Order: sequence, then C-alpha cells, then structure tokens
Amino acid sequence: MRYIPKGRPLDFGDLRFQLVRNAAFVAYEGQKAKALMRWERQNEDRRVVFLFDTDVIKTLCAPWITGPVNERNLGDGYGQILPQRPLLDFDPDERQKLLGIERRKAESIAWLLANKAAQTAFQYGTPILQTTAHSLETFRVFESVKFDAAAEADVSRSSVDDREEQFFGQSLRIVANRLNNTDESFVPQKAGRFLADVLRTVEQRNLQRSSRFVREWDAFATIVRLSNGIFSLSDFAPSDKYYSSHLKCKLENVSEELRKNDTSVALELAELEMSLRDVVAPSSYRFGKDRLATDGLAVAELIYANRRLAQLQASDVRVVLITGDRKLVLALADSRQPSQAGDDRQLRGFAFDHVLHIWSFVDSITGEIQKAVSRGEPKASATQMSGSELFSGLLAFPAEVSEPAKHLERLARNAVTPERDLTGQILPHEIEHAYERWNEFSEDAVGLHRHFLFNPVKYDEIAKILLAKFEAIDSRIDGERLGNLAVETMARARDRTNVEFSEIGANSVLNAHKNGVRNPPDLMFDSLEVTNQIFRDLSLPKRVFVTSAAFSNRFEQIVEDCYRPNSEDPLDDDYRQECYLKYLVLGALFASANLWIVAEQHAESAVKIVERANWLRDPIRTRSFACDVKSTNMSGREAYYLLAVSSRVRARTRRRYDDARNWLVKARSSLAADREEGTAAGVPFIRFDCEDLAISLGHYYHARSENKDDPCDALADEISRSAQRLLDVREMMVQNDAEENVTVGDQYINVTAAVKTTIATNLLQVGVVQGYRSSKNYVGSVTHSVDESELHRALDDLVTHTDLISQLSYFKKEPLSHDAPSDPSIICSPLILLYSVVGAMVGKMERIWRPGNVEEIDRLFDAFRTNVTYYDDWRFQSLREYAKSIL
Repeated sequence: MRYIPKGRPLDFGDLRFQLVRNAAFVAYEGQKAKALMRWERQNEDRRVVFLFDTDVIKTLCAPWITGPVNERNLGDGYGQILPQRPLLDFDPDERQKLLGIERRKAESIAWLLANKAAQTAFQYGTPILQTTAHSLETFRVFESVKFDAAAEADVSRSSVDDREEQFFGQSLRIVANRLNNTDESFVPQKAGRFLADVLRTVEQRNLQRSSRFVREWDAFATIVRLSNGIFSLSDFAPSDKYYSSHLKCKLENVSEELRKNDTSVALELAELEMSLRDVVAPSSYRFGKDRLATDGLAVAELIYANRRLAQLQASDVRVVLITGDRKLVLALADSRQPSQAGDDRQLRGFAFDHVLHIWSFVDSITGEIQKAVSRGEPKASATQMSGSELFSGLLAFPAEVSEPAKHLERLARNAVTPERDLTGQILPHEIEHAYERWNEFSEDAVGLHRHFLFNPVKYDEIAKILLAKFEAIDSRIDGERLGNLAVETMARARDRTNVEFSEIGANSVLNAHKNGVRNPPDLMFDSLEVTNQIFRDLSLPKRVFVTSAAFSNRFEQIVEDCYRPNSEDPLDDDYRQECYLKYLVLGALFASANLWIVAEQHAESAVKIVERANWLRDPIRTRSFACDVKSTNMSGREAYYLLAVSSRVRARTRRRYDDARNWLVKARSSLAADREEGTAAGVPFIRFDCEDLAISLGHYYHARSENKDDPCDALADEISRSAQRLLDVREMMVQNDAEENVTVGDQYINVTAAVKTTIATNLLQVGVVQGYRSSKNYVGSVTHSVDESELHRALDDLVTHTDLISQLSYFKKEPLSHDAPSDPSIICSPLILLYSVVGAMVGKMERIWRPGNVEEIDRLFDAFRTNVTYYDDWRFQSLREYAKSIL
C-alpha cells in the first residue's frame, strides 16, 4: 500500500487536525519500538532480524523523493514529522524560500531515519534483508534507476561553470605555491584544514550537479557495499559471532524452506496471502494494485517466518518488517482477524510486535542529533528530546499509562481520525512553540546529514597525502594538473574503502555462493597465483569458502600478488593494483552468489581504475617477481570481461547486449596488448569467442521471450555464425597442440576446465536450440553448426570436468554407466544439468541418465530450474515442453 500524505494545511483547523494525526502516529510507533527493545533486553541471546521494505531503501538512496511532502508527484513525506505550515502564515516573498527550507529539512530527517534503521540491522552482522517480494521489487526499481543513470551521464565535470572550475584550480595552486615558498604563516596544519575544506566543497558541488539518477545509483552502490549485498530472507545465514548455535540453526532452517519453496511452503504462503487481501489490498483501494500484491506477499512471508520459528522452538528471535508505508502499518493495526502466526493473537497484535514504521526511530535519531558535529565538536544548540516532545507536549499522549492496550488503540485511532477534544484544545502559542522545537531539531538534522555524507576525517587524511604530493612537485604546475591530482587521490582513497570485506552480511554472501545457480565468470591470470587460485576455488563443487573467515583470510592474501607501497612514504599511495584485483574477486564472488547487479558494480569500479590511469598517463605500478621480468600488464582485460558477462546476464534490451559486446571487444584488444607486452601468454582468446556465443544466445532467448510468436530467424542465424566461429577457433587451437614454439594460450590442451565447461555448455545450448527450431519448422538462412558428434563431445567435457554425474544420482539410484570424476573442478549448475539432459535426449546419448516419461521430466525441472536472467521463465518452460515432445 502507499500512504499519500495530506497536502499542506489550508488553515489553523486543518493544521491542528494534521498535528494530532502525526503526533498520535509517532507516539504509537514509539511504543512499538520501546516494547521491542524491552523484549530484546530481557535475554542477552534474543535477536531481531529486520526486513526492509523497498521504500526504506529508496529513502536511503533518494531521500529528496520520499522525504518531503510534494503534492505534485505525491512524495511520501517520510521526513515531514510535523506538518507543513500553512502558507497563509507567510508573505509572498517568504513562501518560495520556505518551500526550499522545508524540502531540505525533510530530506535530511528521512535519510537519518532510514540510516538509523539500517545501522540497527547491521549491529548483529546482518545485511540488508528483504522478503522475496520486496527483493524483486527493489531490484526492478534500481534496474530502472541504473538505466536512467547510464542514459543521463554525470554532468559534474561538463556543466561546471568556468568560475567555479577556476576557483578549484586556484585554491589548490595557492596551497602548492605557499608550501613550496616555505611561507612560515602557512603551516601544514593550517594548509591541511584549508585543503580539506576545498575537497569537501568540490565533492558537495559535484554531488549537487550530478544527475539525480546518478546520485541515486551511486547511493545504492554504497549501500550494497556496506551490506555486502542486499539479500532475500531465503539467503540469510546468521553470523556465528552474534547468534547462538540454536537460533542460527533454526533461522537457517527457515531460510532454506523459503529458498526451496516446495509445494507445501508455496501453498502455506498462498493461503496466508489470500487471507491478508482484505486488509492489505481492500477492493476499495485503487492506487497501485501491483504494489498491493507485493505487500500482501511480503506480510505473508513475514508471518510464515515467525510462525515457523515458533514451531521450531526459536521464540528468542523475531523477524520484523521496517516500512515507510503508513497506510500499511495502520491497516494492520486496525485488523482484528486472526494473525495465523502460531498463536491466538489478532493480526494487529502480531503487527505491533513485527512491523515498524521508520518513524519508530524518531526517538533514536534525536540522540544522534544531540551529538551532531561541526568539525568534530558537539553543537551547543542540540537538545535531548523524545519524538513526542517535538510536539512540545501539547498533546495528551503520555508515555506511561495504566491501561496500555486501550492507550495503544486510542493512538492508532487518532493516527487516522483525530478526536475533536484533542484538536480543539490546541492553542496557537503551543503550535508556535512546537514549530520552534521542530525548526531546531530539523536544522540540526541537516547538519548531521551533511556530516554523514562528507566525513571530515576522510578528507583530512586525503589532504595530508595531497600536501606531501604538492610539496614534491613544481610550484608552477597549472591548476588543471593540480585538480586532476586531487581528484585521483580522492578516487584512490575511495577505492581502498570500497574493497574492504565487511563482516556485515558476509555469511549471507557465502551462503548464496554455496547455493549459487551459476558458476562465476571464468576470470584468470597466468602469473598472479593468489588471485587466480581464488577464482578457481569459487568454481569448485566442494566449497572452499565455507565461513567468512576462510574467505577473508584468502582475500587479504591478494596483496602478495601486488605492488606494495612504502608505508613510510606519504607520496606513495599506489594501491591501485590491489584494489583492482580485489574488485575482480568480489565481483566473481557476488556473481557466484547470483548477485549480478553487485558483480557489475565491482566490474565497473575495476574498469575505472584502469581508465583513470590511462587518461592521466599514470601507469599502475605492479609487483615484479623476477629481475627485469614484467609479471602482469594492467590493461583491464579481466575487468572488461567481467563487465561483458555481467552486462549480458542482466541485459533487458538490445542496447544492453550491444554494450556487452563492446566490453568484450575491449577485453579482446586488452589481451592483444598484454601479449605485446610479453604477458598473459597462458590466457586464451577462445574465452572471448565463447562469450560472444553466449551473448548471441542471450539475445535470442530474450527476443523470443518478448514475442513468443516471432521465431527470430535473424538472431538464430547469428547464433549459428557465432558457434561456427567458436568451433573454427577451437579446431585451430587443437592443431596447435602438436606444434612447437606456439604460445601456450593458443593450444587447446592448455585451456582450463572452466573455459572448456563454458564452451561445452554453450554448444549444447546451440544443439538444443537447433533441435527445438526444427521441431517447430523454424528455418533460418544459416545451416546448423552443431551436429550430433559435437553434442557428444560437449557432454563428454561436462562429465569429465563437473559434478554432473553426482547431481544426476538423485534420479538414478543404481550404478551409472560412467563413474563420476573423483575430484571435479567445476560446479554443475542447474543450467548445465538441464541442457546436458535435454542435449542427451536430442543426441540419443546413453552417457548420462535421461528421463523416460513426462513425470520424470517434471520432477527434473521442478528440482533444478532456477531463474537468473529475465528470460529464464520462457526459456526453461520451452525447454521442458521440448523435452516432453522428444520422449
């Protein structure tokens, strides 16, 4: 549901009405927060697992949308705790100024409330968690934001007027000149403060001048980094450090049930969702029916999770939904129907314990605002107050009452329709006093919001590095060069922060990796052994990274592959190789966890490191392992490849597939550059030919899913051409196997198991597509490129390198005709397994188990079908139907 706030009060009576409504709602939510805190503190082992509605994440990323009350676009007013003032109270000259001030304050308060909610969730090492319905909604929303951000390039550089650009250059030049001229009055401490102020000013200017879509996407990327991803409850793996073994085990049981979503679980969730429709989605409510469906599914999952925990004797953990939707909260608070949560409570009682509005954190942020800082010093104007005290005590909503249940009912009623006795007793001078306190509170909130966005400690540290650099360069250097130096130094500091592997959500990342439905992209280096081994280990069926500590220890060893800056030299801040490699490893990890949107973010960050270096003509220093022997060339090859794969997996439009191919072209040209530099001799070009085929397949699947009546002959022809190019390259490499003095990366015998597996999987898909199209009498202009012998060869490779045989043992209990490899090196993903089986059916191959009837086909697809791309629903349903047709 979506709460549409009342517009600006038109008169004194309307203002009193809205004051009572808001005050009652703040008091009601405050009581819920206090009750939850009391429950948690009764036992030190008790834990609260918070789930976030999409609108709370939206508020963290774009508080300018959700914070203010905006009557034009129905902004939700999450930060407008006291109602807006009637414009009649102000003369025309003051009104426009008032609008800007109101928006700025509401934006800041909304962000602080959402940030406090996130920080509260993080305290037990828990990442941002959502119900399945809200998770799907969130990624749809931010997929659209990313699309708009890409279309609307960041204008922070191009639109800055000459005067401000000149100010930046001159300010930096003043620092450099006075340091070089040893101006005794310009001591380093004073210079550092001045320089830090300049950097903060530039950062704030760039933030303001960026496209709002770019700002929102950057904020989303930051949240993902802090939380190590955004996860569904079904992927949650509690931290060993913060959860007892009993609670951890029971939470993992519930997560696994939700992840598998078998028939019984799906039926329970459907029954719960149906029972909630009259509450969450009343027939009289016509706004945003898709949103109502999402809320119904989300509350059903919330009830199911808490009910199962109670049944599993895990009553010391609660799963609680945090939302910004006031209408949803009040609808639940008013419902007297049974909660079905495993006890005899009504739905409103369950919601009191398990659903919080972000206004429940108002009391919490008053404490934060009291500590608001200006250059690290507490603000003297900040005062400690509670949420109810924002209303200056003018309302009869005491914190302690003799009959709490009746008091809560009264608060909930007044949050919808205020009592006349309450609105009638409010006097004008009391309202003025309330707004005086509100103005003080909200102005301090603005200061604290800026403090979070522009961390003074961070800029002070960067300023120290820049001062050392300025002292070492020619004082006559122009302002543009100084500006570039400052921007690059800031970017390096940001990269080092971004690649820290936080314990927040670490277990959930690794749990999602353990249950991953796709292998990570086959990234590789032939000389960087630590990093390359991590890539290989991420693909092993026998999971290497079982705990966050196991991954974190290996992650920190990446420095052994890198140039190590001299810690005693302030001029040496070249951690770029380390950051680049860590971005790639994190990208591979998130890809293996099926979090491709995060993998793409890390790939983009790695690409930026290389492209900044090229633009500045500042080569990235790398570690040399032997005298005068270059170990690696920082061309960006693997970053471009990871970006190509991520773009392809997430593509929804023709343009995105074109983008994937463009990144692939860059990866190929980068490998050519590496070879010219005498490096990457063991890295094969055929990997890019294989990915080119994957892009052709993805584009075909996507187009077919969009228009099921269109056979897409031209795209099918492109698949055949791509497959033939791949086969030609492979044949050439096989011929090279017998040759001497051939680069090792150009011999097929040296191709890794990961690449051979990917080649086999893609060729199997081509064979199945060809068979499917023939069965439908779809005819293109290009002859088939994959014959039956190629299908046999592809299946042999998959049997040899993956745990396919072990996976199929679920269906065939007696001994198989071919023993499974004792130590397979590649995970057999659901996609590999399904195409292997259907490919074996097409080629009539006896090498592996094949279903013998329709029931076995349905059992196979029900057990292994998992969606990753946008077209997988169509793809796997078509594959199921085709398998039945060729029995």
